[in-house]
Amino acid sequence: VIVDMCGWAKGYDFNRSAAFPMPPSDRNHGLYLTFSCRDLTLRDTVISQNASCGTQIRCGGYYERLLALDNNISLAIHSGTQLGPINQFSTLADSVVFGAAHKRVASFQGALNVGLDVSGFQTTQVGNVVAHRANPDDREEYDNRTNYVRPEWTGGAPYSSAGRFYFNDTQVWEWREDANARPRNENVDGLDFKTLQETTIHRYAGQKTGKTWASIDAFIDWLEVQGDIAAAVRETIGWTKSRFGRPIPQRTAPAELTFLPDDRMDGFRWDNRRNWITETLPGTHVADTANLAGNMVRFGTLTSSIAALTFGGGTLDVSSGRLTVGTVLDAAKVSIQTSGQLVLGASKAPLAIDAKAGRVVLAGAADQLHMTVEGTAQALLGPDAVVPVGSTLLLDGPRVMAGWDGTGTAKLTVRGRLEFGAGATVEVGDALYKQRLVDPGNPILASDSGLTGSMSGFEERSRRSLNRVHLYDLSALPTVGEKLTVGYTEYVADDGDYNTMQTVTVTSILSRSLPQLTRFRSGMIGTGLAEPTVTAEMVLAAGSQIAIKGRHLLPAGTYDLTGAGVTVVDQGATLPAGVTVTGGRLQLVIS
Repeated sequence: VIVDMCGWAKGYDFNRSAAFPMPPSDRNHGLYLTFSCRDLTLRDTVISQNASCGTQIRCGGYYERLLALDNNISLAIHSGTQLGPINQFSTLADSVVFGAAHKRVASFQGALNVGLDVSGFQTTQVGNVVAHRANPDDREEYDNRTNYVRPEWTGGAPYSSAGRFYFNDTQVWEWREDANARPRNENVDGLDFKTLQETTIHRYAGQKTGKTWASIDAFIDWLEVQGDIAAAVRETIGWTKSRFGRPIPQRTAPAELTFLPDDRMDGFRWDNRRNWITETLPGTHVADTANLAGNMVRFGTLTSSIAALTFGGGTLDVSSGRLTVGTVLDAAKVSIQTSGQLVLGASKAPLAIDAKAGRVVLAGAADQLHMTVEGTAQALLGPDAVVPVGSTLLLDGPRVMAGWDGTGTAKLTVRGRLEFGAGATVEVGDALYKQRLVDPGNPILASDSGLTGSMSGFEERSRRSLNRVHLYDLSALPTVGEKLTVGYTEYVADDGDYNTMQTVTVTSILSRSLPQLTRFRSGMIGTGLAEPTVTAEMVLAAGSQIAIKGRHLLPAGTYDLTGAGVTVVDQGATLPAGVTVTGGRLQLVIS
């Protein structure tokens, strides 16, 4: 991503006359995100020449390989300072700042010459460089940025909030001076000063454009025509860090990688290279193998493929992106949420999976499957899956999509328990802006009647009507007029922080139903547009069990528990009242 020249234009008037191009102000930034954002990740991005702050982000997050060029404040990331429960920890890694802009105006002027303003408590800054407030090859710019109206002014801070840092090893070069005009450089001992002096974005731009040095505008012009902008940003940052003596490790051969939490940082993210012993990520090569070594690891933001995965007693949480694993080598414990996708090859090891949203794909045989598919999750059960004695396959809620896609044949053998969970869709009022509070799998926080349950989704269609909440795992059916607490909002005022519970009122019960095991078009096969023709056989082995969860929620009627393309073979399963295998289909009849 390139964020360049936001909120101002060259040739503006110092006194902010409208007869000239737009002047900068302290209200205009490159990227602005408020305190209520969550789980932000930003990487491989250029933040360049913006009006005031390159970023003005108030929610914290994980920031990696950002290239900030000539902003008045390079990166402002406040992560909820003094905002109580809204705090989210901030990590800034492998990022580079060049240039301390001095865009001045008569009024509404922002700060000048500030590098990293990452101000939250327990902030971590690892592997960053703040260098060259001015281009040393441009005498006019250099003189302008070192001759100040206030002679005692010795330069803006390269970073802030030292007392709040959990860890900080930022390298600083030629950014500010002491009272005797001597550079206040940091963490550059033993490096070649001539090399550092020549490590500027202007020299790098010159390399790319065939000159000794070139402007930031020329660098942006070059960057915009690159086929892979993110790769070009990584290359630029890699060049800088190598010259500052801290190269980013590169690897082309497959490797065995073990997860070793870096206690300076998050300690749980798969996509943080410093949490792996080689400081390179699994999936750099498709033949890589990874070992979680007993840790809780969260996969997200990437599309990665590895040959094999060992858990070692650990757990894997997949929250976004897609991870493809050739095989699992030992007992697996996996959760899937939000938009995470996990594709698993053949495995003889036990697979314990809880999917609240996202997608799980069994691309090969699964000999020991124990899985809950709930909320809005999608599960493709693969060519040959077995639910052994003592294990359960639970489909919880009618918005679940579980079964098969593609062509050929497939088989599901149930020796343990197969359970179907009922759910309901209700219409609610008072829905303004409340959709954002509900993620699939979130619990109902409270209710008038004391019922409990979970939400698989919230459809906000109008302010006071036509809005829908999808429910499952209900202890009882809500009644019309009942208030359900779906979440809470956080508000920050001068006199404190406030958490306000947000409720919706049930205006009608729209539907009640059960999920199905069926074939369906998942979007995963080929172009994703072809309707599936796969035929699946579901074998209910002798001694297996079928169960209906939330039966009391359902009205009288016939419910097909299996759908098109699925044939059920009953070899002596224990079936609850009303459940039969009829014509190769599993059905529930409630009279």
